Amino acid sequence: MTQENGSRLDRMEAIMFDLATASIRHDNAINRHDEEFSRINGTLERMAAGQELNRQDINTLTASIQDLRNLVADYIQGRS
Repeated sequence: MTQENGSRLDRMEAIMFDLATASIRHDNAINRHDEEFSRINGTLERMAAGQELNRQDINTLTASIQDLRNLVADYIQGRS
């Protein structure tokens, strides 16, 4: 193998590693988003079932939405 082929292979391996790392970060971010959506959905299901939301439910829902907003912003910033 020539030095040029070796260096090309090294670059390809580095790109593959970067793609694998990005894929893992993406999967982790999506999992965190799913967890936040589940929390939000649980609160909304209680509301749809006719159960009155109390102040704690509203605070939890607000915090979950803010957490989700932050997760999405971090994810977008990480992709830039």
